[in-house]
Amino acid sequence: MEVFVFPGQTLANKTKNPETFSGFFRIIGMKTYPIYESPMKERNEERFGLTSKSCVCCGRPTAEKLWIHATTDWVATDEPDQDKVENSQGAFPIGPECAKKFPKEFIFKSV
Repeated sequence: MEVFVFPGQTLANKTKNPETFSGFFRIIGMKTYPIYESPMKERNEERFGLTSKSCVCCGRPTAEKLWIHATTDWVATDEPDQDKVENSQGAFPIGPECAKKFPKEFIFKSV
């Protein structure tokens, strides 16, 4: 499968299939997974406020013990080292319930 991404377009615009994302990025040595977004995220952000400790998926406060590493295409990657991911968006906190929506290799624990 070939996927062409033009300026201003992301892979998320091309497909919502996690298998396609994983297959595409496996070619370049990195697995990815779509970032889950809870239907309650907006309500939670209004209720709790948006802070650097907010879960990236649902907006609820976290203890900052679990993280995902996101790319600029807004998918999670299994590579914890931001320097090894050319299009790294950085690490984002995730709550324990939302972490269950991801395969284990995409969740990183604080040290």
